[in-house]
Amino acid sequence: MKNSLNTIYLLLSLLVSLLMVFLDPIAAASSEAVAGVLIYLILFGAAITLIFSMMFILNKIKRNLVSASAFAITFINMAIIALVLIFGSLLS
Repeated sequence: MKNSLNTIYLLLSLLVSLLMVFLDPIAAASSEAVAGVLIYLILFGAAITLIFSMMFILNKIKRNLVSASAFAITFINMAIIALVLIFGSLLS
């Protein structure tokens, strides 16, 4: 069970990263309504990965290379989201 949590954590962290990278190309190629759905998916995935991060910190998830990698990816994702929110609010 713990190995499956590690895998889900890593895949979800990677999915959030990929959604953030491909948000602009997908929005440009399709309607803006799709971009709104992607933004909600990014925020929902980020919230779930934060829950997994808390489980990782509190040792509910076994610490190995997979979970440590997912934690690092989640930390980078949260930093990017925070910077976008900060600079978006300052520049608007």
